[in-house]
Amino acid sequence: MGAIDAQGHGDRMALAGAGGVHLHPSTVPTFALALHERATNASKHGALAQASGQLQVGWRLLGTAKGARPRIGWSETGVRMPAPGKTAQGSGYGRELIERVLTYRLQAETAYVLWTDAVRCTNELPVSESMRLEGDDS
Repeated sequence: MGAIDAQGHGDRMALAGAGGVHLHPSTVPTFALALHERATNASKHGALAQASGQLQVGWRLLGTAKGARPRIGWSETGVRMPAPGKTAQGSGYGRELIERVLTYRLQAETAYVLWTDAVRCTNELPVSESMRLEGDDS
């Protein structure tokens, strides 16, 4: 995300989240690839490619029946989407990576929504042997 900020988009980006979640090294490449794909799409086609676009990335820990789960939210607003039929809206490699690979490799739960002026994606990742919460000695 620092590379995007270095391109002069810092005033249209907001990053916010709690500390204390550590990814296991085997988890990092897959998750980093998904974040890179989202950032690239935002820069080329989405919020950061359009003057009125805004990008918000946030994360927090949720307590669920499945245990503690980090939830990562990606939201692009002020985005003019192409008219239906002009392009395959949101159906490319990046979306497949986010929806299928994260689910398969990381057991993530993913929601991906396209509106006429926004893109929203959330991922919930399990805390398992591949992740731990800060202060957890197990």
